[in-house]
Amino acid sequence: MPENIHIHKKELEQMKTELALIKKDINNLAVPVAAINMILEKYTN
Repeated sequence: MPENIHIHKKELEQMKTELALIKKDINNLAVPVAAINMILEKYTN
């Protein structure tokens, strides 16, 4: 495998951690976004 495409296990673990944090942030936003959508539907129909 060429050196320039070799990804170290440590880098993969860091990416995995960062992606888990992003997923958590997205999940935390789901409820407020759903609430906003319900309010918008109520007042735009």
